[in-house]
Order: sequence, then C-alpha cells, then structure tokens
Amino acid sequence: MKENLFEEADETATDPVQNGNDSDPKSLRRRKLKKIKNFLRIYVLAIVLSVLFFCFYRELQPFVKYFLIVCYSLSLGIYFWLIREKFKITYALIELLAGLSAIFAVFNSLVFSLSLKDWQLQNYMGLVGGLYILVRAVDNLSNTRVGMILADLLADKKK
Repeated sequence: MKENLFEEADETATDPVQNGNDSDPKSLRRRKLKKIKNFLRIYVLAIVLSVLFFCFYRELQPFVKYFLIVCYSLSLGIYFWLIREKFKITYALIELLAGLSAIFAVFNSLVFSLSLKDWQLQNYMGLVGGLYILVRAVDNLSNTRVGMILADLLADKKK
C-alpha cells in the first residue's frame, strides 16, 4: 500500500505538461499568455518595420532596403501563418481573394494580349502564381469543418 502512495506522490510531483496532462488551468493559461505575447511581439515588429520602410525607403542604402524588405516579409509571413493556425477559414478566404486578385491583375495588365505568343514572363508568373494560391486556398479550406461538409456534398455517391 505504501508503494501506491509513493507512486501517486511521484505522479503528482511531476509537471502536468511533461506527462501530457493539459488539464492544469495554470499551465494552460501560461501557454495561452505566451502565445498572445509572441503574437503581439510579431505584430509590433511588423508595424515598426512598416513605418521604417515607408518613411525612409528612398533615403536608405540598397543593402538596408533589402534587409528591411526581408524582415518585413518574414514578419508578415509569420503573422499570416499565425492567422492560418488560429482562423483557418478566414485564411482560406484571404487566399482565395489573393489568388483571384493575382489572376485578375494578369488579365487587366496593360501588356496583356489573348495571343499567348505576345505574353511576357510576368503574365505567365502571375497566372501560375494566382492558380497556385487558389489551389492552396482550396486545400486549406478542405482541412476545415466547412470544407469537409462541402466535400461530402460534392462527393460522387454512385459507389
């Protein structure tokens, strides 16, 4: 009987996160607060980089410009990744709009022609990029509950 008491004491002495037990309200709250803090840090970094980039873009040396563009792009990428992780349907809809906008921009460009031999590289890249974004949007949407419901409705039931 004493062995059981010691075993129980050992189990309660360990960290609940290490045991895979996430029911401890304090550890859940700490992790949520940490996620919120990290999100806010990235968001503030993106705002600061935006202000620096747009205020001083013309006066900066080329290396600094490219460095700011890379940092700005990375912070926006992380920001959108966080949106994707938390709000999958919203992110899928943003992707749908971005893909359709890219394709729309190709067809409304000044150098656009229906003859494929007159197309320039940016036309092809814009069309392929827009289609890729649309495919990613549909893939992200299919990983949500709404996407699964739509897949069930559109599935071929002749089997």
